[in-house]
Amino acid sequence: MKSRKVLVVDDIEGMRLIVKDMLEEMGFSSFEEAIDGASALEVLRKEKVGLVVSDFNMTPRSGLELLREIKADPSLREIPFILVTSETEVQIAQDAKKMGVTAFMKKPINFGSFKEHVETIIGPS
Repeated sequence: MKSRKVLVVDDIEGMRLIVKDMLEEMGFSSFEEAIDGASALEVLRKEKVGLVVSDFNMTPRSGLELLREIKADPSLREIPFILVTSETEVQIAQDAKKMGVTAFMKKPINFGSFKEHVETIIGPS
């Protein structure tokens, strides 16, 4: 399953690189990147993606808005979605769970926890 393409969505290039590095360490090699929810939707409509890892706090479309749009689209709703945030508001996690997020992580993310979430979603190495 490590052959599946991963879409990494974050408005900060450094965070996209960190997530991609962790995914590469887990054996992934195919990536797409987007800087916000709007550009992520463009990628999802063009590319077959098997996992989305998205930041929460982005403009003009947040990670939560991206999740809402993915889950509303029958052709995209089955894509596993990991939402990552530095926000501490509990309501964000509750809203994401109601919308069908696959996993929710707080920043800073560490490799062990991230790997555990990914392997729970797509299976171990």
